[in-house]
Amino acid sequence: MCWLVAGCAAPASRPPSASVEEQSRKPAVIYGQLAGVPLGEPLAVSVDFGGTVYVADGAPGRILAWLQPGSGSIEFQRPTQQPGFFPADIKASGFFVYALDPDRRTLLRFDNRGAYRDILIDFDELSAGRTITPMGFDVDSYGRIAVTDVASHQVMVFDSYLAAELVFGSYGPSPGQFDSPRGVSFLPAGGLLVTDTGNRRVQLFDAGGKFSSSLPLAGDVLNPFVEPVRAVMDGSGWVYVADPGAGRVYVFSPDGALAHSILPAEVMHFEPTDIDIDASNAIYVTDAANASVFVFK
Repeated sequence: MCWLVAGCAAPASRPPSASVEEQSRKPAVIYGQLAGVPLGEPLAVSVDFGGTVYVADGAPGRILAWLQPGSGSIEFQRPTQQPGFFPADIKASGFFVYALDPDRRTLLRFDNRGAYRDILIDFDELSAGRTITPMGFDVDSYGRIAVTDVASHQVMVFDSYLAAELVFGSYGPSPGQFDSPRGVSFLPAGGLLVTDTGNRRVQLFDAGGKFSSSLPLAGDVLNPFVEPVRAVMDGSGWVYVADPGAGRVYVFSPDGALAHSILPAEVMHFEPTDIDIDASNAIYVTDAANASVFVFK
C-alpha cells in the first residue's frame, strides 16, 4: 500500500513472521458497519476520553462515529466546500474533531456531534509559493497541531493560534532526516513521534524538534518494518506502530526494544492503516483489508 505519495517506492519484501514474537489476539470489539452500512476504506481512527470512536472512511469520503458505549452512532455532515472530501487522518480533541484531506491539502474541523465547522488550515494559502503535501497530523491538549509534509520531508508544528512554531527535517537517511514521513503524534511529555516511512523507522524528537532516538534502536540487527505509516505512544512509554506493508502492528517497550507484533486471530490478510490508544490502554486499529476497526484489550 502506498498512499497518495508521488514517487513512493514499492515496499521491501515482507519480513518473515517467525523473526518477531507474534501475538495473535481475538479482538475484544470489531466495528465494521454503521447502521447496517459497511465501512469502505477505514484509514484512520481516534478515540476521545468519553470512549467515542471516530473513523475516517476514505472510500466514500466520510467520517463515522460510534458514540460512547450504548449511545448509538452517527455519520458526520459532509463539508459543503469540499464535495470530493477524502479524510486520510483524524483526531478528536476537546469538543472538536479534526480531519486531514491530503488531496485538497486542507485540515477541516467538525464539532464532536458531527456538524461541519470550517477549514482550519488551507495549506495552499499557507505555503507562500511552495507546495505542502500534508499526510498525517496530531493535535495536543493545548491546541498545538503537528503535520507531516511528505513533499518537503519535514514536520511542521503550529501553535494554538495557527502560527508556525517549528519546522524541522530534510530529505535523507541520517538521524533527524526523513523520507516521506507519513505519521506524527505528540508524546505524553510534549515531544513528537514521527513515522519515517521511506526510511522504515520511527523517530522520536523533543518538544523543540531535536532528535532523540529511533526505532528500531541503532545497532539492532532486526528491522521488521516494511511500510510503517502511523505510530502512537501510551502513557507508560510503549510504542505501537501500524505497518500495512508487513501486515502487523509492532510493539516496542519503553526501553526501545522490539517486544512483539500483534495481528487479529483468524484473519487471513491484515492491513493496519492507523492506531490509537484510549484511556484504559485499549488498542484501536483501522484495517483497510477487512474494512473494520479492531479493538484489542
